[in-house]
Amino acid sequence: MREYTTVLRDALGRGLRPDSRAPREVEGLASMADLLPNSWAAITPDTIVDAASIGASAQYVRGVTRTWALGATSVSSVKESTWATTAITPLTPSGTTGSITSGSWWRHAGVLDVDFLSNGATLLYRLPNDSGNTRSFDLPMRCLGTDETRVIFGGLSGSWFSDTRWAKVMNAWRRNARADQLAHSGQSWDTSWLVWSERAGGSGDVPFRVFLAALGVYGAAGFDALEEIILDHVSKRLLGIMPTTCGNLREVCSREGGFAAGGGRKMCMYTREEDGGYAERPLASSGCVAAASDHGRRMVWVDGEGALWQWQYEEGSARLGYEEYLDGATHIVMDPATREFWIGTATNCYVRTPFGLGGPMTWRPLGLFRATDGTLVGSGPDIGEDLSPSILTQPLDFNRRDSKMLTAVSAVSSGFTTMRARVYYNANVTGAMAASPWRAFGPQGTSYQHVSFLDGQLHIDGTVSGEASLERVELRVQAQGRRYIRGTTLQPEDLVQ
Repeated sequence: MREYTTVLRDALGRGLRPDSRAPREVEGLASMADLLPNSWAAITPDTIVDAASIGASAQYVRGVTRTWALGATSVSSVKESTWATTAITPLTPSGTTGSITSGSWWRHAGVLDVDFLSNGATLLYRLPNDSGNTRSFDLPMRCLGTDETRVIFGGLSGSWFSDTRWAKVMNAWRRNARADQLAHSGQSWDTSWLVWSERAGGSGDVPFRVFLAALGVYGAAGFDALEEIILDHVSKRLLGIMPTTCGNLREVCSREGGFAAGGGRKMCMYTREEDGGYAERPLASSGCVAAASDHGRRMVWVDGEGALWQWQYEEGSARLGYEEYLDGATHIVMDPATREFWIGTATNCYVRTPFGLGGPMTWRPLGLFRATDGTLVGSGPDIGEDLSPSILTQPLDFNRRDSKMLTAVSAVSSGFTTMRARVYYNANVTGAMAASPWRAFGPQGTSYQHVSFLDGQLHIDGTVSGEASLERVELRVQAQGRRYIRGTTLQPEDLVQ
């Protein structure tokens, strides 16, 4: 009986299938746990280390003034030379002891030597010329980001935004609104609006003071003292507000020439204009639930349907798919060295590399940064646990609808201490998939299977020590069934695509 070899290589470098409806033999995998597509192979990720031992529920943020360790209701600074943490008691804007209201995932915006952090309920900030204090203020906010030295807040809510003082800000904006923005007296504030600060904070001595006063951080008295300056800055678009068509905002991301913002209805680009404002341009009409960028030329986001999108400078945006994996995404963090995006859901995490999507991953980081020695530092569920790499192929029939036998599987790999394989198989189109026994790979890298099937999926897993890669998998197949064959048959390698 003739036996031939088919090689699984491209799928390892491309990662997960973009669509669960992908046909048999498509170059993609159904699963690649704890592995990343890297063009030439499936590789394990760089090890994530919780260097300061802040725990699974806390989050690292590498700010511009310090490295932060953030809990649900606590904040500490991290000294990277020793990885010691020091608890911080925030002060209110008026100087009394402050607190943190529990919220969601922490987001960060840093410019020059100023840090802003928000968990959706409390704003933390650290300004220069403030004796090194960290201050807290309850300010419901859905997202924040930056455009060069300008800070962008989105989705603000609370009693301040129905106050008569904020009405003055709205009126100053209406009188000088851009021609392409709808502005009328019946407009009301909601979480689809954006606000932005003056560039570089607008003041050399107390940067961002006017911006924070406009948002009620210093209370009614603080606004009244700076009212004339606030309204003048709004009218000149030095400090700005604008409605968006995004719906309830979820994310703000930096990009080349401006920023992007996404909400329940749309993902949009905002490009700087000479008059100080921004021009809005829709990117996608399916909304946004999580997003991240590399601060300029590349951005990814997950829409309301769970599909992954990517925007690249001078290339535009593209829908990539992957809904079966990313539905329910909650946050995205980036490895600043590799530009890999770790996309978290409530129970899993997947990684978008420049070549494709890998996962699910054992580690689910809430924050990532690179230490000065290159160590990837992060915290989150299961950080520190051993990896368990595995792949599961797409359903395979080797372009033959009769029975065939997979006799052997050979793997070209490095870093694996043990490997084994099995086959999920069926004997007819209505039959449920069954699993063959696990069979270990021998010293020469081959696992002998001898499994017959109509459709089959190859499952390989293993244990690793340090860095590991799976470069190529060779499958030895016999064309077993001949019930539907008359005359000679073409083999897959003979077919012209």
